[in-house]
Amino acid sequence: MIKKILKGNKGISIMDVGVALTLFAIFAGLVGNLYYQIAYNRARIRYDGIAVYSIVRLAEYIDELPYDDNFLKIGTNETSVTRTNEEVKSHLNYPDYLNITVTISKYTKENEEVEDLIKIINIEVKYKILETESSNNDFSFSIKKLKIKEANE
Repeated sequence: MIKKILKGNKGISIMDVGVALTLFAIFAGLVGNLYYQIAYNRARIRYDGIAVYSIVRLAEYIDELPYDDNFLKIGTNETSVTRTNEEVKSHLNYPDYLNITVTISKYTKENEEVEDLIKIINIEVKYKILETESSNNDFSFSIKKLKIKEANE
């Protein structure tokens, strides 16, 4: 009897190891990317919710203020005033990563003779999810609302 020796029956070859490592690298890259996207989208949804909640809370706070409150006051020669993050934060507490700006402007900008009864309020919040140089991580929300002087004020 003649024994036949098969070449492929000697164990694992270098080619098998190379194919296995290539498949493992592709699979690990896909799974890692999926985990990153899930974590990023989860953080974005959480930050979006907090940002919108902060804007709505500030808008409700402004509704409760009297029309001539110092926070809403515009100078006599000015048509608008901007409240910075620090000024807004002194009235309401919100997370440090949110940058809230409130711009208050007169509804009757062109005509100074008309009595000031309506103010336009623009509330804008900006934030970053990841602290990188990329501008893809900069997000913002804004709300415009009117503050109307009540008859008894």
